[in-house]
This record gives sequence, C-alpha cells and structure tokens, in this order.
Amino acid sequence: MEDPNHYKVTDIKDVTSLKIKFGKIKLSDEEIHVAFKTPRRCEMEKEIEFLQSLSDMFVVRCFGIGEYIDISGERVLGMITQRARMDLFSAIFENNVSLDQEQVFMIIFKLANCINYIHNMGVFHRDIKPENVLIRDLGSMVDVCLFDFDLSSFIEENDSKTYGTGIYSPPENNDQILSFPADVFAFGGCILALLLKRFPKGGLRTIDLYKANRHKFSGPIMDVMDRIMIPDPTQRPTMDEIVEILRPMFSLCQGVIHTLYDESPEDDFI
Repeated sequence: MEDPNHYKVTDIKDVTSLKIKFGKIKLSDEEIHVAFKTPRRCEMEKEIEFLQSLSDMFVVRCFGIGEYIDISGERVLGMITQRARMDLFSAIFENNVSLDQEQVFMIIFKLANCINYIHNMGVFHRDIKPENVLIRDLGSMVDVCLFDFDLSSFIEENDSKTYGTGIYSPPENNDQILSFPADVFAFGGCILALLLKRFPKGGLRTIDLYKANRHKFSGPIMDVMDRIMIPDPTQRPTMDEIVEILRPMFSLCQGVIHTLYDESPEDDFI
C-alpha cells in the first residue's frame, strides 16, 4: 500500500540555502509548491514527528517524506514542507523588504505567539533565528511560522545538545543548562535584527549588539527587550508573560517602537 506521507517531488530547483530546494508535489490532484530539505535520515524522522505533532498555525506545515532522482540517477530522500514567501533573514538582509512599524510589530507579536505555543507543547526549539522564521504573508494579516526543528527536543528529554547558532546563543550557553529561557533570549535576537537591520559579526553576539545599540531605541517594546536580555536566565520572562505584555500593544501597533538613530551603518555591524 502506498504511504500517504511519501511523495514524488518534481521540478527541483536549488535556492540560496544549501539545505533547502524548491519543488512540487501532487496532493489530492492539486499541484503544491513545497520546500525540500535533506537532513540525515534519523534527524529527518525526528523533525517530521515534531512538526506533524504541532499546529501548522504556528510551525511550518510538514507533508512528510519526499524523493526525487538527481542528475546522476541517484534517489534522494528528504523532508517536504510548505513553501513560504521568504524567511525573515532574507526579508531583512537579502531582499531589503521595506517593513513599516506596524508590520515590524506584527511580526514580533506573531513570532512571540509561535514560540509560546511550542513552549506550551513542551518543545524547546534551540535554534530560533531570522533564518528559521518563515514569512507566509506580509499583507493586512501578517503571518509567520517557525521552521527547522532538527535540533529541537521536548524539555523533559534533558539532552546535551548545545544551542544551534552561536551569535544568537544566550550568555549561559557554556555553563548552565539550556531550556526555554534560551529560546526567549534568541527571540530577542530576532527583534534586534528587525529593528537594526544588522546582525553581529567579527565574533560578536546578540548580547553585544544589544548593549551597543540599546540607547538608540525607546518605547514599550524596549521595556520588554530589557527583560529578555537579562543575562541570568532565571530572571527572564516566559513567552507566556511576553505575549501578555505585548497583547495590549497589538491594537495600537503604531508608537510601540521609537527609533532614535539615523540609518547609517556602524563599523562593528553589518
């Protein structure tokens, strides 16, 4: 019997990321545009299990396993997910998408809800960064979701993996057990990327970017950032608390972020 979660992928195309290709599958006689990722088999099966156990309102929709034949005639297996418009990194740093203040806040609020959802489901993402935030819509209803769960774990698993991407990792990365507060800190890194349109380089990390640029912003959103960036993970707010703090701003949007700097880049950041 044919596996309903196993698909033949056609029209494979390489994209910028080395881990992702684009293609198409047939689903109920409809042609669907998908993203195709080729992790190691054991990681792929775990990531599919994660994604299919979570709501695709908050995480990327996963169809299952796909395959295609490459130019050498080899069969290639991978995980197939919905194809989004772009990821947050591409929007900010590659496509130079112009986001108004309302869109910036909507992305922040929707992303906070996504992280809060997986935390309430007991999932520690472990690699939250702009590249792993997919933008599905930038219209009147901004829509984002989380992607790339190959480093994720259920919080009770207590495994020994380190945080996924160094520049977004929290200060406690090397000497304290990582858990939900690490994702909270990485969420702060995404906010900084949106506000500054820069990311750390030359060995610097999110905490350095925050300290160097905190004086350039004011407004309620920065009160939240001050709590997110606390070095002691036990003193950071939970995502539940952050969502409740941001919720009253949701109806306002305008005026929650005040920028106090010009757009000229600084030598320490790109």
